Amino acid sequence: MRVIASVVIFASVAASCSAWARDEIIVSVVRGETSVRAATVYELDSDDLLDIRATSLSDALSRAPSASLQTNSRGETLAFFRGAGERQTALFFDGASLNIPWDNRLDIALVPSRAAAQISTTPGVSSVLYGANTSGGVIDINPVSANTTTSFDVQGGEGGFLDGGAVFSGGGESWRGVAAAGFTHREGATLTRDANIAFSQADSSLRTNTDLSRLNGFARLETELGRNHSLSASILAIDVDYGIAPEGHLDPGDNSVRFWRYPKSRHIVGVINATIRPTDDLSIRNAVWVQQFNQTIESYSSGQYAQIDDLQTDSDRTYGARVVAENTAGVHLLRGVVTIVDARHRQTDVAFTNGVAPDVAPPPDRFHRRTVSVGGEYELSRGVTRLSLGVSGDFLQTLDTGGRPEAGDFATWNLIGGIEHELDDRWSIAFSAGRKTRLPTQRELFGTAIDRFLINPDLKAESAILIEAPVRYADDRLSFTVAPFTNLSTNTIDQRNVIVDNLNLRQRINLRGSRNFGVEVFGEASLTERLSVAGNLTAMRLRRLPENDALDERFLSERPQVLARASLSYVHPNGLRGSVEAQYRGRAFSLDQNNVFIPLARSTSFNAEISYGFSLADSAVNIFLRADNFTDTLIEPQLGLPVSGRVIRGGLRVSAP
Repeated sequence: MRVIASVVIFASVAASCSAWARDEIIVSVVRGETSVRAATVYELDSDDLLDIRATSLSDALSRAPSASLQTNSRGETLAFFRGAGERQTALFFDGASLNIPWDNRLDIALVPSRAAAQISTTPGVSSVLYGANTSGGVIDINPVSANTTTSFDVQGGEGGFLDGGAVFSGGGESWRGVAAAGFTHREGATLTRDANIAFSQADSSLRTNTDLSRLNGFARLETELGRNHSLSASILAIDVDYGIAPEGHLDPGDNSVRFWRYPKSRHIVGVINATIRPTDDLSIRNAVWVQQFNQTIESYSSGQYAQIDDLQTDSDRTYGARVVAENTAGVHLLRGVVTIVDARHRQTDVAFTNGVAPDVAPPPDRFHRRTVSVGGEYELSRGVTRLSLGVSGDFLQTLDTGGRPEAGDFATWNLIGGIEHELDDRWSIAFSAGRKTRLPTQRELFGTAIDRFLINPDLKAESAILIEAPVRYADDRLSFTVAPFTNLSTNTIDQRNVIVDNLNLRQRINLRGSRNFGVEVFGEASLTERLSVAGNLTAMRLRRLPENDALDERFLSERPQVLARASLSYVHPNGLRGSVEAQYRGRAFSLDQNNVFIPLARSTSFNAEISYGFSLADSAVNIFLRADNFTDTLIEPQLGLPVSGRVIRGGLRVSAP
């Protein structure tokens, strides 16, 4: 297995490739902002999404260099870039922040890919225009527009998987619009034959309690108000009913296993974007959004999921607004931004007695926070050299703590800079650095997660020094980037296990910090007119600083030291296509109930696909057969929660002319 892993890594470096990294791009925040010019940005467009048959944001991000995905014990699928935590990563959709402020994250497996035209990630130094909590990176989703081709698609596979939907576009002289809708159903996640699940697993083929039903819809209207003004309005709605796998390495008798279901998880976000151009050199872009998130958590007494012990209902309402002014004067570019996010969280915890709810539910706990970010950036372009500088401040007001002890307000600052220089028409070098911060969330400060966590209102904000120095090459047949990076973190927020009244609880704590040194290699190459190779490699050494000079193990949980991907694709002129892909996940560690780091399994998995495209009655038809993890390899991102085993699926897509 190690020999195979070495071949995969070598192929990634030798080919210097990735389907994600066709170009370094300029990413929109409010449909037009830019990231730091010297930073590394990865793009996945609508064609790429079709190629990998993505049905959710998590499917797409699994191809991103440096992205490590895992589904935690709450059932949330999260992305870690370059070893940074998921709460350090900002997620945007059509200019609006999608993360739920209560915990500053979102289950990316629930976000449908059908509504996305382009997904971009910035794992390093991102623009201050993105606002607070971006020390771990940015995920930016641009939705489908009125120019999108009308289409219908459906696919099905093992585990009772069925997914389908359609996209429609059109419009008149003044307004144009697009609408997308879809559904996903799954009886359960497939279970690899090598999964080491000692508890809470009765079925040998499907993982316990991993069924899912999802409905989603998206609509967007666009118009031009004269030559210099534009306006758009969009809405995204997601409704999900699903279960989560219990941690299979834990004995249910020690009261530490989550037997949870989400009978209701509903997410709706509406966004209005407006652009005003008073002069040719000045533009003012505005985005306002409203986000409503409701979920119900049922906690059961055992893995039979027959008797409810506790019920938690959450309601989150978020209002956001961002105003960006941009002025160009010759080789100089100046931007200023103000972002305000006001978030309210209401939570009701109901304890059942022998499976019976009380006659009167307790009153909800109410939480309220407001975040304000103010910043500015300057860019200078002189010939083949570009310089960028930025500074911002983030201010958090804790307005209501649900009766918990006060945590006070927070104020942090961010500073970024970068320089990019083109050596010739093929080679370029860059350097970017910055100080970015991440504020603690109210869930980390005050949340108990149905008696699973001990609160800690004394948490401090994290800060990180980010440094990156990419070297880039591109010609007609080969493009690659080699990007050494460093992340020096202070007050890193992690967790520990504590015993309180004979109960094993978790608690968020501040560590002294951590140090991460690594390198990314990515790109793609055309071997022949029909054959291409692509891949990426991320290797890093991430360690936390010792606490009180202790010589304890200094790992951070679930952070693989190496991630690699290599793919080979063939395209025939008659419409036949084929691809094979290898993915390697290196050594990582997970913290057990005794605060001991346990090594997770290394893994090398393989995916393959064959497809055929043809025309039928003026429509383009594509049929495919795909096998993910066809070797049925054990992939273990976290103790007791392995990734799905082999999944074979097939489907078709029909596009209008």
